[in-house]
Amino acid sequence: MESNPLAEYRTRLLGQLLKSTEAFCAACRAARDPKKSANNDQWNIHQLAQHVRDVNAQSYVPRIRRTLAEDYPAFVKFDADAWAAGHYNADEPLEKILGELEKNVRDVVAELKAQPDSAWSRLGHHDIHGDRTLQIWVERSLEHIREHLETVKAGVKEG
Repeated sequence: MESNPLAEYRTRLLGQLLKSTEAFCAACRAARDPKKSANNDQWNIHQLAQHVRDVNAQSYVPRIRRTLAEDYPAFVKFDADAWAAGHYNADEPLEKILGELEKNVRDVVAELKAQPDSAWSRLGHHDIHGDRTLQIWVERSLEHIREHLETVKAGVKEG
């Protein structure tokens, strides 16, 4: 059986998405004071956790699922700052936030593992970024988690 480098890349991508999510959640859980600023960031670790969960749930996962389900879906810009301003709940338990993020990522990874190779090239159109494949949305989701993982890790080291 011949090796398929693109399929292998996608398998690694999904593994990295799971591992990065686990690492992000572990870093948040390691914070002595999640309400303390994360590495002089404007948001604290609790806010960052809620932001990552919400952007994943409100932006990346719907784009992934719609790209799978629809022919050439159209996407508008998701304003994460406006969303946070209207939905942030300082009293929401950190563990609830992290549990929801972990579940959402595990569920979408399971869905993606069940897809044929051809699904990864399905297109949608973003009003700012133009045409994007399903694979690009998965890569962007991973990048977003990794970006905030680094911020949280730095904040935990300082705190």
